[in-house]
Amino acid sequence: HSNKHRILAGGNWRVKEVKAVHNQYVKKGDVLTVMDSYDIQMDLMARDYELLKLENAVQSYKDNYKPARLSEYERDLELAQNEMERSKRELDLIKELYEAGSESLKNVEAAEYTYNSKMHDYLSKKNELDEIRKDHAIKQEEYERVLKEKVAELELKKAELARKRETVTEDGLITADTDGIVTVVGIEPGTSTTQNQVLFEIAQ
Repeated sequence: HSNKHRILAGGNWRVKEVKAVHNQYVKKGDVLTVMDSYDIQMDLMARDYELLKLENAVQSYKDNYKPARLSEYERDLELAQNEMERSKRELDLIKELYEAGSESLKNVEAAEYTYNSKMHDYLSKKNELDEIRKDHAIKQEEYERVLKEKVAELELKKAELARKRETVTEDGLITADTDGIVTVVGIEPGTSTTQNQVLFEIAQ
């Protein structure tokens, strides 16, 4: 019998009856032992609660993630660019008028000053947006990585609980999850199990 299959206790359960005996052939679904149903129900409830807490943790992590509102920064940058372009057109026009003798040098210098400050404003907004984009990409990556881990943990717990519900019923029956020969009986009536104690081993 190369493939040994263990059935473990999921908590502190009181053993009421042991149905399977050493060297007995059992089929999947056969009742191996009867546990105190209250203990089992408490255990399953605790696991359901654990699952609920994990689900809530995933949800609140999602809810609390606030990605950078890039569109607002992009709109600001676009406005700054329009302002800069407009002040450039004004500067060009005033220069032409100055050259034609109908504008003062003072107004040319004022228009140059306006244009330079608008250009400076545009460039600093552009740099700011570049930084925010970089930062956003890093945060987004981190968020996705952590979320993936949290979801994986949740899925694992769900699978564990589903597996557990296959072998344990709320009325305290523990059944074989495979066909085979019982090679180990690790419990006796009247005792209490400990978490992960081997109840039975079935060789396939």
